[in-house]
Amino acid sequence: MEAGGIGSTEVSWLPPVVQVNGKKHNSEFIELGSISGQIAVNYGIGFSGELRIGFHNGQFFLITAARLVCGPGVSGKVAIKVNPVNADRVVDCLLGILKESGFKYVEALGDIDVDGNNKDFEELNQVLTVAIALGLTFAEVLLLPTKTYNDYLQSILEEDYAPMIAKHIVE
Repeated sequence: MEAGGIGSTEVSWLPPVVQVNGKKHNSEFIELGSISGQIAVNYGIGFSGELRIGFHNGQFFLITAARLVCGPGVSGKVAIKVNPVNADRVVDCLLGILKESGFKYVEALGDIDVDGNNKDFEELNQVLTVAIALGLTFAEVLLLPTKTYNDYLQSILEEDYAPMIAKHIVE
């Protein structure tokens, strides 16, 4: 026997207004991703678990779930979906902000610790460095397996890559 509920929400972004030949072009909200959750109360005997990572309709998703029932129990499930193309658009917009004069930091990317470091911004900077050095998009770098990403990051941080990365930043 089981009774429960499901809830979900979508994360959207409104790109800035673009002006082309003096004419303003307004954008509509675009989906960055979504998250959904499920919870239930159970009565019975049983166990189950689930971990799925996939790509469907141009979006990545991660689903985790667990259930343990012996008499009364509970179960839950969380699903997260990310649209990599629209995530690239957000990163492009953030990079445009970073190029503005007088820019200091993006507050949405984490907090500054007592030493003045922003670990989240440093992580973003490393991903963007790998993207620039390899000629990949942000989403393509996120698709790299962790070991491959770490290997690329270590080799890219060597002095041999510095002139090429600097050239991309200046252009």
